[in-house]
Parts: sequence; C-alpha cells; structure tokens
Amino acid sequence: MEKLTRYGLGKLQAEVLELVWEMGEATVSQLVEHIEKTRQITYTTVLVAMQKLEKKGWLTHRSEGRAY
Repeated sequence: MEKLTRYGLGKLQAEVLELVWEMGEATVSQLVEHIEKTRQITYTTVLVAMQKLEKKGWLTHRSEGRAY
C-alpha cells in the first residue's frame, strides 16, 4: 500500500485499489463488507474513493442494476 501512496493515492484509495486487484473486480458493497472486517466504513466513503480512482485512471466501472 505504501508504494501506491507514492502515486498520489490516499490510504483508503490504495487499500481499495489493492482489494479490487486481488478480487479481479468488486462492487462497492463487496469492498465495504471486506473493509468492515477491520473497521467501520460507509458505502458512500468507499464509493467516493472508487470514483476518485476512476478519475485518476486507476479504475473503470460499469453499473449493473443498482450496483456500482
């Protein structure tokens, strides 16, 4: 995670990116469920982190129904 923060990513963004890479792809809900094993986090916090990663070019997204 420390290496990713060198690229201008915050700790949460780096954590989210690493989890997505591990999982291949993930919904916001899946990431919230995983992160909540170690600490509390809200859906919108993870969503915003993913949106920022998309703007920076690290992730892309697709919507399936209501899932992001």
